[in-house]
Amino acid sequence: MKNVRLDKSLIYAAYIYITIPFIVFLTGWIKWYYSIPLCVIICASLFFCLNEYKNSFISIYVKPHRRKIIIALCFILIWVFFSGIGGFSYQTWDHNFRNAIFRDLVTHDWPVLYQVKGFGSNHPLEGQTCMMAYYIGYWLPSAIIGKVFGWHAANVFLFLWTVAGVLLVFYFICRLFKLFSIKFLLLFIFWGTAYVIGLFIKYPVTTLIKSEAVLWAGNMFYADNNTGLLYWVFNQSLTPWLIIILVLNHIPHKNIFFLSGLCFFQGPLAFLGLLPFAGYILFKEYFKKQISFRRLISALSSFQNIAGAFSILLVSILFFSSNSAAQRFAFVPRNVWVYLLFIFLSFGIIAFLLFHRNRKEPLFYISILLLLPLPFFQLGYGLDFCARVSIAPMFILMLLVMKNLLEERTVFRKNILIAYLSICSILPSLQILRSVTLTSLQYLSDSNTSLSALSHSNNFIAKKITSKVSEARDHNLLIKDDFYTLDNPLNYSVGNFMGPVNQSFFYKYLAKRTD
Repeated sequence: MKNVRLDKSLIYAAYIYITIPFIVFLTGWIKWYYSIPLCVIICASLFFCLNEYKNSFISIYVKPHRRKIIIALCFILIWVFFSGIGGFSYQTWDHNFRNAIFRDLVTHDWPVLYQVKGFGSNHPLEGQTCMMAYYIGYWLPSAIIGKVFGWHAANVFLFLWTVAGVLLVFYFICRLFKLFSIKFLLLFIFWGTAYVIGLFIKYPVTTLIKSEAVLWAGNMFYADNNTGLLYWVFNQSLTPWLIIILVLNHIPHKNIFFLSGLCFFQGPLAFLGLLPFAGYILFKEYFKKQISFRRLISALSSFQNIAGAFSILLVSILFFSSNSAAQRFAFVPRNVWVYLLFIFLSFGIIAFLLFHRNRKEPLFYISILLLLPLPFFQLGYGLDFCARVSIAPMFILMLLVMKNLLEERTVFRKNILIAYLSICSILPSLQILRSVTLTSLQYLSDSNTSLSALSHSNNFIAKKITSKVSEARDHNLLIKDDFYTLDNPLNYSVGNFMGPVNQSFFYKYLAKRTD
């Protein structure tokens, strides 16, 4: 049965999903006499964005795919369940920061302020009043639920919010190829790169199973697998994924600046990676001489692209400029041979395999050219710049792989590509396996289930379970919540998440006052 209404509903849902966090931010963090007109502009922009689609919705055959839809939903629920989002399963180390941010958003007044102390007199933030300034958009709808119904309700809603986001990303991947396939979902979940080969060369297998995050090329690290992004930095990756796939789904030109602005709010580094692709989509008809420059400007001119995008970018730039770590941007020299090996394993092999069918595809060349220089730059003190700017080009390489698998008729080439993808799926598989194992350990311990059978096993994972039974019964091994709040002196990265209010234009002129 054809169902155009389903496509229309999901497009509307995607735009609303992307826009709601910014509206919550405006109403919760900004003075009312700025907030009200800005909210009117954003809501009007959303309305005009949706109106641009008019009769461009596509027909989807729903009935034949009902069984596949149920299977896909089960895969997504399992994948998100074991991500640690919501606190139902094992959480990676980075959840110490994510839980602290989320809890502070739930328990503190907005904007969230701190009296930083306990870090020592040499710390640049010691003794100062600071404001949370970070990519907080993803948590805001759930934080509202938490303020009304409590911390546990907030976590449940965050889990459901994530499931909804992954469902939307999967739907628009299928929409892009006009084909509903579980294979797309599996490739999305297990997408990775040959970076894992370097890990196996440098570390024993047991280290890779036990350790959450290990590197072999210094601090060069791409967003090389989607499971890692979801399990570590979901707040910076899920919404950008959705915006990237929407942009590629024949987005009306009159909406593209508005959506890109919202990407900047929720993932500014992912936004930098998206920009070259958005630019290509905007200008490709002009460069192919299919339209004049005047028609191009006319196609881009809209309320949402001008007033909406400008409002989002202005507020977001002022907010993020309050962050202490954002002030440090540096060029980082690299060992030539390590760099060459890094790019060869990270995307060089897949670029070689894709070249045959993509030698005339601009998206392919944009992805490669964008990825090449990223390891030489660093923002702040961590791996964020290289790893997050690469979200868009790595995601688009994944889409090109999907297209290649659909169109490739040479069995040998297709089998080589499948073999490569199988190797690259090892790292996300290990991440999922670790979560399943440790989650099972915690639940077994909590239920006082006998583990005597496991204790006689020679399996490494079984030994790991038995060796940690006592620890699991005394402590929650799943939840990473050592900081509890961002200004805990144990949080050595406190400067990544806040900045002094006396140096913040946003706080002085735009932010609400809680005193």
